[in-house]
Amino acid sequence: MGKSFRFLFQFTGWNVLAILAFAVIVIAGTIATGGGEADNLFVTYFRTFPFVAQWILYIFAFALCTSNLNLAVSFGARRRDFFWALQGTLLLYTATCWVLQAVITAMPGLLRWGNQEEWELLFNLGGGDSIWLYPLLCLCVLALGCLSGLVFGRSKAMGALVIFVSFLVFFAGMILMMVGIPAGEAIADPSSGLSGTLIALWGNLPLLLTLGLLIVLAVCEAIIYRTVSRFTVR
Repeated sequence: MGKSFRFLFQFTGWNVLAILAFAVIVIAGTIATGGGEADNLFVTYFRTFPFVAQWILYIFAFALCTSNLNLAVSFGARRRDFFWALQGTLLLYTATCWVLQAVITAMPGLLRWGNQEEWELLFNLGGGDSIWLYPLLCLCVLALGCLSGLVFGRSKAMGALVIFVSFLVFFAGMILMMVGIPAGEAIADPSSGLSGTLIALWGNLPLLLTLGLLIVLAVCEAIIYRTVSRFTVR
């Protein structure tokens, strides 16, 4: 497994450096052009960076299970070793995305950029008491990226369907984290006057979202393991 991970790191190392360099450029550009008070391309990328970073890494994950898998097996890598090295790579990508999200989210408050309510949606990505939700969503999206690459290599139609599902999971997760969970906290307040069932549903939204993402992740990993184990070089 160590050899497979080192093989993948030849590519993933540069990918991580690329996303870190992009983050540095966005942060430096935002600060240099006036921070939160400005309205330019740097600030736009800053506000949306947690989304952009995930989709850049999604593309990298897509490549892991297409060209990189084919190369690794061609050079004699064992399929099981590649699968476990792949898990380490996905965790590395997830950690990178999580650290960048934490830095981006903390900066408006640390640098006192304007009205903090303007950054409320960005702050909500922190998950509040459910800080594991963003990295779990990252891991799911990356697993879907790998799965998309594997399926796309066999059938472009099915691959396009998996990519579409990836978009749905990503946007549904993001919307629920940024809007649904904060709204649920207000709805779950007994003084809201809503029915007990609705209050319980919204109150348990973080748990339900966690379970949903874990199910998606488990299904993706099972299919990835099965497909990688049976992969043949073409």
